[in-house]
Amino acid sequence: MSANQARQRRRQAARARQAAERRRRERRRRLAIAAVVAVVLVAGIGGLAVSVASRHRQPTTSPGPLAGLQTGPAPWAPTPPTWPNACRPSGCPR
Repeated sequence: MSANQARQRRRQAARARQAAERRRRERRRRLAIAAVVAVVLVAGIGGLAVSVASRHRQPTTSPGPLAGLQTGPAPWAPTPPTWPNACRPSGCPR
């Protein structure tokens, strides 16, 4: 083998190594882009799920004034006559 042929083989080997390195870099780049797209997609789906879930939730309401609640100072008036009737079906003692 002549010196010229040896030089050509070295150049071919160097080009092959460079091409392989380029392919590796391109593969890593595509993988990184795919990972970023996947993260953005998962975050978007999660945000959408939270948004939809909060839209269907009933608003919390305050208890408001309860009918018959005696809020003044003691002594309170006797229990309204309808309360014992309401308790009987549930088994409350009189």
